[in-house]
Amino acid sequence: MKSTLTHRLLSGARLSAADSQALLNAARTLKQAAQTGTPTLLLRGKHIALLCDQADSPGGRVFEQAATQLGARVSRLRVDALLCAEGERAESARMLARLYDMVECERLTPAQARALQAEAGVPVCNGLSRSEHPITSLLAPDADDTDRLYLMQAALMNTIA
Repeated sequence: MKSTLTHRLLSGARLSAADSQALLNAARTLKQAAQTGTPTLLLRGKHIALLCDQADSPGGRVFEQAATQLGARVSRLRVDALLCAEGERAESARMLARLYDMVECERLTPAQARALQAEAGVPVCNGLSRSEHPITSLLAPDADDTDRLYLMQAALMNTIA
């Protein structure tokens, strides 16, 4: 089940009922651990690149907070630096793979994210930080940024832990 869930998270595809439940259960567990003061640094030592076109987007802030609370380090990189000539893009992808365990693409098209995934060889999420990503449909209408944060953490855990 994890491989199907991971694939759907990476591609931004709709989640199955079983995948949705697994993600919600993981988010609940992470939230309970945080409320009891139990450290959940399960991504300690992981490095994540956040490709964005804005220096401080709301989704990027929540994503960065979710990852750093789990112990990961997040570096924001400009998207336009990677959207260059074909040969240079491949070299940029290889460089990302050497430096990062995962790449989150805030504003790449699905085709660009798939190409980056193929060239980089590390997990590349397409828009996990955006409010339009399918995981946000799992949130209750009255959910706040805290609930989104734990859901994003659960998604990160399934992707790179």
